[in-house]
Amino acid sequence: MPLDTPLFSMKEGNTDLIIKSDTGLLNPNASVIIADPFLFVYNGTLYLFYEHLTRWFGTGRICMRSTKDLKTWTEEKNVLVEPFHLSFPFVFEDGGKVYMLPETGGDKSITLYEAEDDTLTHWRKVKKLMEDDEPWYDSIIHNKDGKYYLFTGHDDDVQQVQHLFVSDKLTGPYMEHPASPICYGRDRARNAGSLIESDEGLYRPVQVCLNSYGEQTSVMQIEELTPIEYKEVPYKQNIIETKQIPYKNGGHQWSQVEFLGRKVIATDYREKNYNVIETFRKAVYVLKNKH
Repeated sequence: MPLDTPLFSMKEGNTDLIIKSDTGLLNPNASVIIADPFLFVYNGTLYLFYEHLTRWFGTGRICMRSTKDLKTWTEEKNVLVEPFHLSFPFVFEDGGKVYMLPETGGDKSITLYEAEDDTLTHWRKVKKLMEDDEPWYDSIIHNKDGKYYLFTGHDDDVQQVQHLFVSDKLTGPYMEHPASPICYGRDRARNAGSLIESDEGLYRPVQVCLNSYGEQTSVMQIEELTPIEYKEVPYKQNIIETKQIPYKNGGHQWSQVEFLGRKVIATDYREKNYNVIETFRKAVYVLKNKH
């Protein structure tokens, strides 16, 4: 498939919904991060799940909006809140049930949740798939030929590393894949959304963090995925159109689905935050933790 394919292109899309963080100068409860969007189609409805963080160094929660016509969206709802930080709300369906695998690195675990009803507003904890002293981040699960593949990452103090685990059941146990770790580097190891399947192949969106966190998103193509073999190659670099407003500072997430005969894409983008109160809090935090 040629690299100029529209499969991972923002040029054809129209902006239907923008959710912005609060950059007001003096808001004492500014929403400083709204990120990690995941799209999910279920029962004729398009759902948008994302992380919402109020105050730097606060605790992220998972929020959701939905639409039936791509014109009218519901108001934001808190759907998952824990004592620890939550982000990267990967939502998927398996066996007729809907699950969420958010990032729970603050709990030093990878924890699976299940929707309690068809509204997808209430979730219950199913199982901790992994527990470790090492916090895992941005985890996704892909079901292929009756096997469950768990992609997840961590930092090794030098670079980002992507690991792969495999299981016969969604709830595990998961064993590390013979080819794992499958990827190293700050330009391709960390997941930037769920795997994307098309007639042409299977793709893994990845974060580019060479110079700073959240600067760009690229795509790897998975050429081989079996219980004993794994192979991926670079497919398309820098898919965020930084010449297009509001993406001039980049973005680090890509989610796309088919809904009402259209390709719908959800991304996040970086925006400078000038909130004076949060800047002061951040400075105090850094000074307290300097030594």
